[in-house]
Amino acid sequence: WLAISAANALTSLLFAAAHGLMQGPAQALAIFPVSLLFGLALERTGRLAAPIALHLYFNALLWLSSWLLSGA
Repeated sequence: WLAISAANALTSLLFAAAHGLMQGPAQALAIFPVSLLFGLALERTGRLAAPIALHLYFNALLWLSSWLLSGA
């Protein structure tokens, strides 16, 4: 059930590499498993809404944690 397709793995690798070029290798390593999760959500549901919702959720968590850590 949780098997990663070759298309998902390749797309996630390219997505992480693109982030790595812009933001460094640590960001690429952090993005790769998240991208696999987004791809898995798309493959399992067949709907683009699932990875979009996950992306919004992850971005909201990152924003909230950075906001809280900044002392705001």
